[in-house]
Amino acid sequence: MKRHIFNMILAAMLTTMSLQSCQQEPDNPTTDPVSYDIVRYDGVSAIDGTLSFSLFPSDGAECTTLLASAGQKLPSLQPGQFAMIGYRCIDSNYTDGNPVRIEIAGYSRITTFAVKKTQPSGIAGWDADPIGLTAAWEAGTALLLRAELPATEGKRTMGLLFDETDLDGEIIDAYFYHRRPLPRPAATSTFYAVYDLQPVWKQTGAEAIRVHFAVADNLMSPNPNVKEKCITIPRP
Repeated sequence: MKRHIFNMILAAMLTTMSLQSCQQEPDNPTTDPVSYDIVRYDGVSAIDGTLSFSLFPSDGAECTTLLASAGQKLPSLQPGQFAMIGYRCIDSNYTDGNPVRIEIAGYSRITTFAVKKTQPSGIAGWDADPIGLTAAWEAGTALLLRAELPATEGKRTMGLLFDETDLDGEIIDAYFYHRRPLPRPAATSTFYAVYDLQPVWKQTGAEAIRVHFAVADNLMSPNPNVKEKCITIPRP
């Protein structure tokens, strides 16, 4: 496969989960539990400086708005970007459908990647090197992905591919392509990523995107049982 089609490298794609602190520790630290979620940062209110986030649950539940108080700083985040945040809820009277007020303990930005269009020959072999799929779900016009990736001693090639000759159907297909060079060590690492689907929605009248993954039941096995799993994302 032509590597210039999508030259995504493991070192550039793995998101470390050592969350950056965004506030000073108080003299009397709270004992409230810290929750961790992937959210979209929506920006700062021009009225009161409140930071706003959108939480898209992986179970398909309604999006929830999270609000952090003014004064908390997120220097590496821009509106529209996604991050893993650690936070504490400070609302004691939360009801469904209302924004949740939070205190941010830390955050780590998750890279958003463009999808790639290619010829059918560029998609061939997409399922030859499976991954461990933990969760994949829609978040507005994006696809969020959490997976276990098998280790590699060299550069890996991976990306979300569309067949550019087949974008006219009611449902169009995308394929998560993953390939490593030999040798292939027996180890895994957790991978988080965001794929921006908005350019595809603009170029097609399809009502849904069906994303295909090659998933192994045991990445440590030299001969894992590999199954194809699909998720269908409706047009937002």
